[in-house]
Amino acid sequence: MKRRPPQWYQFGWWVVAGALVGLGIAFGLFCVVHFLLYGNFAFIKHMQAIAKATEVKPADIFSMTATALGGFTIGGVAVMQYRKHKWAEYQADYQARYAEHQAKLEEDTRTGERLSRVIEHLGNGDAGADTGLHIRLGAIYEFKNLAEDYPRDIENIVQILVAFIKSYEVVEGRKLPQDMEVAMKVLSQLVRELIEGTTEKNKIGCVFEATKSLSSASITQSNHKIGLELKELRLNHRNLMGIHLEKANLCLAHLAGAFLYEANLKGTILDHADLAGAILHDAHLEAADLRLAGLQDADLTKAHLEGADLSYALLEGADLRNVSIDSETILHLACIDAYTRFDPGVRMKYYGVEEPEHRDDTKKPHRRLNI
Repeated sequence: MKRRPPQWYQFGWWVVAGALVGLGIAFGLFCVVHFLLYGNFAFIKHMQAIAKATEVKPADIFSMTATALGGFTIGGVAVMQYRKHKWAEYQADYQARYAEHQAKLEEDTRTGERLSRVIEHLGNGDAGADTGLHIRLGAIYEFKNLAEDYPRDIENIVQILVAFIKSYEVVEGRKLPQDMEVAMKVLSQLVRELIEGTTEKNKIGCVFEATKSLSSASITQSNHKIGLELKELRLNHRNLMGIHLEKANLCLAHLAGAFLYEANLKGTILDHADLAGAILHDAHLEAADLRLAGLQDADLTKAHLEGADLSYALLEGADLRNVSIDSETILHLACIDAYTRFDPGVRMKYYGVEEPEHRDDTKKPHRRLNI
């Protein structure tokens, strides 16, 4: 921060003295010019004549002059004091801002050094290897502490953890290493904090980018049932269009009225989740666990439900037209009513669903919660 140049009012009394001296010099110059032009000081006689005509005594003139000069001096002093006070306020504000700026620079330096050190520890040995396992575990937990101490760096930390998880190549039949499990756990906590705690577009965008990148990771593509732990996530009436949450645990999640158009929820655990009125149009729910999920008035048109388990799901008023189901889709004892919509000719009883005796879609429009 550049220091502001000194202002004229910093000199205080010197300014007052200079102003008085300036007035004296101006009066002297006036007298000299008058004498050069007229060859005399006739204006003094004129002043004396005016004084006699008005019966003003010289003492009165002196008194008025002294009063004027005194008033000018007092006014000048008051102005100087005020300007001095304002300058002191400016100096105090400048010092405070400068100290804040320096503290921020020092904090950024410490954060950068700490982050670089943690990244170096995270790279100790290959991901999933026994060599350097404890060092990598310590680094992962340190990332969690960094996110708590410096919340504005949480997006960078999420990206680093996603890159670390993606660097691991799953070996089928081999148990998932401990550092991968811990990394997924810490990443889940950070993603939850980002997506629940704010509506800022840049942070929400970070979550979408991270989950999309994670969807191509070897862990997500493998047979390991591991994903983000997001139990009881609260995202009612939020725009989650196209989000990737493959194999995530969203048990008991609150997603009523959420906009999940084209969301990728393959293998996601959604049992007991509240999805009432949610828009799941063209969503990928292959092999998803939707047991006892509340899907009342939900829009599931063109949803992909191959291999999904909707046992005991609440489908009253839901729109199931043009959904993709197969022989592995489970709809055992799912609850539907006269306002549940599905394709003509589809016999839900073949999937273990008891149909109502009378269905009349024209009597009452399809119900849906407002978003």
